[in-house]
This record gives sequence, structure tokens and C-alpha cells, in this order.
Amino acid sequence: MASDRVQRQINRLLDDAEAGITNLDWQVVRDLSRTAGKWLFRRFGEHRQG
Repeated sequence: MASDRVQRQINRLLDDAEAGITNLDWQVVRDLSRTAGKWLFRRFGEHRQG
């Protein structure tokens, strides 16, 4: 389970992406997707099993 801080960051990214989709602002959606991917990798990428 994510900490409260991490959960707030995830929720903020999702809210911003949802607003971009609602406004058909695909540049915002793309940028947020990239930001989220980088953010997740930095925090959890080194813990991957494989």
C-alpha cells in the first residue's frame, strides 16, 4: 500500500490527467504520462523482480 504522501501525488497526477482529457489537451496528458512513468520508475524501479 502506498504511503499517504505517495497516494496524494498519484491522485494529483490522475486529477491533472483527467482534466487534460476533459479539455482534450493531449499535450498535457502525454506530458503527465511521461512524468508519472519517470516518477514511478525512480521510486519503485529498483525494486522490480525479474
